[in-house]
Amino acid sequence: MCSEGYVILKCVKRCVWIRTNLASAVSCLQTNCNNFVKNFSILFLICLSLTVQAQTAINDRQQTLLGQGRINLGVSTGFGYAGYIGNSYHVAPRVQYFLKDGWSVALDARYDANDGSQTKFWGGGLSTRYYFVRGQRVALFAQAGAMYGRTKYYTDYASPSPQQFGSPQYANTLQTHAGLGIHYRLGKRWSLEGLAERMLTNSGRPALDASQWRTSIGINFRIK
Repeated sequence: MCSEGYVILKCVKRCVWIRTNLASAVSCLQTNCNNFVKNFSILFLICLSLTVQAQTAINDRQQTLLGQGRINLGVSTGFGYAGYIGNSYHVAPRVQYFLKDGWSVALDARYDANDGSQTKFWGGGLSTRYYFVRGQRVALFAQAGAMYGRTKYYTDYASPSPQQFGSPQYANTLQTHAGLGIHYRLGKRWSLEGLAERMLTNSGRPALDASQWRTSIGINFRIK
């Protein structure tokens, strides 16, 4: 009888010991979890603060040229390439206004000439740009626009000699175009850019007016 009582008492003591140690382990685990959550939260807030500060610094530099209300004057020149006669050259001045940070509209003018077919185009229009990547100095943008003007061309453009061309023909022309470009900030007011674009539609003389694909380089100056 005494032996059985001793065994029961020993089992009770073991249960109490297990319960005490289990409670201690759970309490320690909770403390460690709370400390981890607290430390993680502090680290997250620090990283968030640094990210916001860095982004603010970048935005400050971006807005010198690409911020809302900015006005830029620019001119670009380049060439076209395709399976047409001769080479196509163009000059395009513009006035650019930023409606929002990174989003602008522009009043464009353009003069195109093809030295093979002797075709020429001059006109004006509107375009819009969105700068989808804006770094401290480099920005990437997408552009789309429309241009209306006058085309001068020759019906016998395939003649091997320009002196054999007949009388020139004229046509009103509506062009639409889209492209991608890169912008490089030189300073607070000056920037360079490169653009590759494709003619989407052309109501004039598609094979003569200009090449479908164009590349150009340009320079911009912020006046406001």
